Amino acid sequence: MGREFDELADGLVQETLVEAANTFFGARKNLDEEIEAYRKAADDFAAVEAVVLRKAGALNYLLLEGRAVADFYTAIGVSAPHLVDMPDPAVRDTDDLEPLLVLTTRGRYVGLVLNAYSALASEVEAYLHGRYYNASDGSGRKLITPNYSHLHKWCGRLNEKIRDVNENHSPSGTLCFVKGLDASLLERQRLSGATFDNYCQELDEELKFKPVECLGMNYIHPPDLPELRAVKRAVTAFARSLYAAHRDEVKRLLTGFATPSATRHDGRMD
Repeated sequence: MGREFDELADGLVQETLVEAANTFFGARKNLDEEIEAYRKAADDFAAVEAVVLRKAGALNYLLLEGRAVADFYTAIGVSAPHLVDMPDPAVRDTDDLEPLLVLTTRGRYVGLVLNAYSALASEVEAYLHGRYYNASDGSGRKLITPNYSHLHKWCGRLNEKIRDVNENHSPSGTLCFVKGLDASLLERQRLSGATFDNYCQELDEELKFKPVECLGMNYIHPPDLPELRAVKRAVTAFARSLYAAHRDEVKRLLTGFATPSATRHDGRMD
């Protein structure tokens, strides 16, 4: 009976050890994979940010190569320091911004400013919140493009998981649990006074997961921009005023802007 009990106890200990190992290594493996997936998604997001910066670069170029950008956002009631300071007017996307049927240089300029702002507002919306699109497998599922809001929330959840694994699945915690299953080891330690404490502390520090950097450390965070229809009057008035005050400079900027092409807004102005 005693032998059978010992065999049963040994079997339970072995099963418990396997479960503890699976829990410890499984939690770390899953976290490693998620950290890698997040970092790849964050790296890929740089391409989305680049689109916003190029759209902002086009608008900033039109606004006296950036000198009037801060006043522009003030005029439409928006605080957008990242869109003032970060875009490079020399790196700009001018595709599809030319207004249709303009009769004057002022009309072309105002139309370009309207179109450049509209294009930027659309890309900022996609950057912050994503765009829905149909899955390519024909299932009819709606997917959403990578966006700041999703990645920011993911980063927060991921750092919570990192704290949980560091606190609840630490090497020292697992070793203490395993050690508690070995009565003979506990007795030898009691008699000798030897412990794993220092070793466990070093191991915990060495294997501790570091928090991941969230997007705010590396990416712009613009505000939601109002749709053009909500600020069209203010944008138009600002562009007209800027043209009147800097006519020669605006004309010079327009000669180097882009080749005219069709677009959305009718830029006809008196």
